[in-house]
Amino acid sequence: MKMKIYYLLTGLLLLSLHSCRPVSETEKEMKRFLGSKVDLPEELVQQISGASSNYHLVIYLEAADCVPCSLSKLTILNQYAEDFEKFNTDIVLVIDESENKKQIEESFTGMKIEYLFFFDKDNYLLKNNPIISTNLLCRTFIIDKNMEVIWIGSPIANAKSIEGYRRMMEVIMQ
Repeated sequence: MKMKIYYLLTGLLLLSLHSCRPVSETEKEMKRFLGSKVDLPEELVQQISGASSNYHLVIYLEAADCVPCSLSKLTILNQYAEDFEKFNTDIVLVIDESENKKQIEESFTGMKIEYLFFFDKDNYLLKNNPIISTNLLCRTFIIDKNMEVIWIGSPIANAKSIEGYRRMMEVIMQ
C-alpha cells in the first residue's frame, strides 16, 4: 500500500509540475522533500501529537510579510473545511517569531482564526529543514503522524492543489 501511495504521490507531483522544459532544481528538491521526515520544534511536535487528526496541513508564514494580508488569505481554507474534516486533516500555522507577535495574536483573535499556530523561535523550522528555507513552494505541505511529508502544495495559492490533495487522500483512506 505504501508503494502505491508513493507512486501516486510522485505521479501527481510530477503532473502538477509538468511543462515542456527539463526538470528544474526546484522540482528535484520537491521530489526529495516528498516522503521526507520534517524536523519540527519539540513543543510543536507535542501539540500535533495531542491533536486528534492524522494529518496536518503545515503552512509557514514569515512575520516580515504583511501579517494581516497573509492571514486574510487563510480564509480561503474555510471553503475546504469539509475536505479537511473528511480526510482528518487539521491546519497548523508556523510563524517566525518576531516583534510582531502581539499583532499576529490580535489578528488571529479578531479574524476568529481557530487553527493551531506556533511561533517558531530562532527559525528552528527553516534552520533544520533547509528545503523549506530555500524553496518557497515547500512552505505549505501535509505531514502524517510520523511527521513525514505526504503532500506539497498550497490550496491558498493554487486551486488545483486541493484537487490533487483530494485524489491523494481518497487513495490513502481506502
